[in-house]
Amino acid sequence: MSRPLLALSLIDIATGRPHRIGGEVLVLFTRAPEEAATALLRNRDPGRWRFDARPVFPDSAF
Repeated sequence: MSRPLLALSLIDIATGRPHRIGGEVLVLFTRAPEEAATALLRNRDPGRWRFDARPVFPDSAF
């Protein structure tokens, strides 16, 4: 069975707001959240960020 598709975002711990690039929230769609989190944290302070992972299809049987 395949892993669920997740929308992964970086959240600034100090403000509680999502990271934005050019005014748009940075969202990475993935089935491998551990790898995606590692990529998102590259060259960033891990003490400043937390992750928000939400299923893209929460009510489906995928």
